[in-house]
Amino acid sequence: MRGQRGFWLSILGVLLFLVGLGGAGYRYYQTARLEAKVRTQVAAVATTRTRARPSPTRPPTPTRHPTRPEETPSPRPRPTSTGTPTFTPTPTPKPAPPVRLIIPVLDIDVPVVPVEDTLTVQEGRWSRVWGTADYAAGYHVNGAFPGRPGNVIISGHNNIKGEVFRALSVLGNPDVPFPRGAAVYLVDANGRVFLYELTQLVKVDTRAHAEEGIRWLYATRDPVLTLVTCWPLNNNTHRIIVRARFVREVDPSVLPRKSQE
Repeated sequence: MRGQRGFWLSILGVLLFLVGLGGAGYRYYQTARLEAKVRTQVAAVATTRTRARPSPTRPPTPTRHPTRPEETPSPRPRPTSTGTPTFTPTPTPKPAPPVRLIIPVLDIDVPVVPVEDTLTVQEGRWSRVWGTADYAAGYHVNGAFPGRPGNVIISGHNNIKGEVFRALSVLGNPDVPFPRGAAVYLVDANGRVFLYELTQLVKVDTRAHAEEGIRWLYATRDPVLTLVTCWPLNNNTHRIIVRARFVREVDPSVLPRKSQE
């Protein structure tokens, strides 16, 4: 009896091992596919931007003796009396928090919800706990509003609870190029759309240089967007920090079709 029980326990252990191995293999396959997809899309955006650049043209050659055309006097218009125009100023919409984030080059189109950092006591000292959102990107309410001067801070998980920033985390891999200049759209609670452009990526080892990551969350004078997630996909030893600069407010019709549905 004991022998049979031990046999079946061994079989169960082998099956659990194979299931775990298969799950790890499937995650590796998913990561490899995502890396290839991001590389392809980044390359396509870079090619499009290169083709869009106008080729230089020669300036026109000036003539040696330009002739000035004779001026023909034109009759002066008589002044007419008009009523005093009335000017009605257009009210400026109040700033509002973001509710959606779109990064077309990474196929990111996710809802954004507000999150707050909390203060707790750890080992007799006050410590700030980073606020996070599940199944959505988190807008840190102590940051700026979209399109306004200051630092808009948005974070997201890369491998759990919706993994909304999984593709963003892949940008930290050495063989994946950074899509500098790619468009990022923030939609606020009023339906206004703000265009940003990716400018830089920083990878920080939080085990040794935690302060280096924190400084990217400070307030800024210029209107910028800071995106934060973990790296690599199978661990959380580093932080990926992606910075984008504000360009302008755009019409909602420019959003990708997927984002309008």
